[in-house]
Amino acid sequence: MANEVTKELLTMYFSDGCSTDKKHKVEKWIAASPDNSKLAEQWLVEMDKQNDLLFLNLSTASQEIWRKISNNIN
Repeated sequence: MANEVTKELLTMYFSDGCSTDKKHKVEKWIAASPDNSKLAEQWLVEMDKQNDLLFLNLSTASQEIWRKISNNIN
């Protein structure tokens, strides 16, 4: 049963991007065992860290783009 839910499916679940059937599948899987619940929490923390890193990278890239634009204007 541990392989029934993937990180990708869990990502879709937490971003409200999956069907009702898949939502029920994830909820049933999480409720089936403490290990599944812990794994879901671990994956959620990993996703959060990845999102933070993505935001930081986008922010840095945006600043660099604006710097280049500003240099070209001046």
